[in-house]
Amino acid sequence: MNLSKKRCTQAGFHVSSGVLALVLVFCVGIVFNPGLFLSHSNMQNILRQTVTNALLAYGMAFVIISGSIDLSVAATVAMSGYITVWLLPYSFALALAAAVLFGVAVGTINGYLIAKVKFPPMIATYSMQLMIKGLILVLTNGITLKISTDSLIMKYLGHGMLFNLLPLGFVFLMAIFGICAFSIRRIPIIRSVYAVGGNEDAARMMGISVFKSRITAHIICSVLACLA
Repeated sequence: MNLSKKRCTQAGFHVSSGVLALVLVFCVGIVFNPGLFLSHSNMQNILRQTVTNALLAYGMAFVIISGSIDLSVAATVAMSGYITVWLLPYSFALALAAAVLFGVAVGTINGYLIAKVKFPPMIATYSMQLMIKGLILVLTNGITLKISTDSLIMKYLGHGMLFNLLPLGFVFLMAIFGICAFSIRRIPIIRSVYAVGGNEDAARMMGISVFKSRITAHIICSVLACLA
């Protein structure tokens, strides 16, 4: 087993446990209910339901690579949803911009507390989560809010199809994936999360701003949580 793994690594590829788990799920679905599982509508549902968790995973990847963690993403998703519901009747662009700006603010505060004030990441982000959850309860009075069904843009984003083949949300997800992959390879301030996560002291001696890298990683994480 170790020899085969070594050969795969030398050949320039490896199979992650996540991919193997996904293949296993597909195999189980195909064996027990091949007709329904492999149907076009079911494949579309799977792709559509993947979008939210995948966007959260993209953002969390930047934070984890930088050597940090963010426990506030769930509350950030909820708060951005409230902001969207509140502002959507006025303007979709305003609702989207406000949600993204909220994500920028949350990521900046988290990054500042961790990189500058030297709070442990779990303490800083968990405190942020509690604060946001408390704010949501105050603003909503504990009542569940729903997005207006009159918004054609939200309907199209949630249930629209590209060429009647792929869910629009999945296409949006792939576009975000391309942007993230390009950014972490080509943009220095984002690429530096590798150095900061590997060895913070060495990164600082190389002239990398640990403060800017951490804040950037947390802003990306919170903004993607808002988009999710």
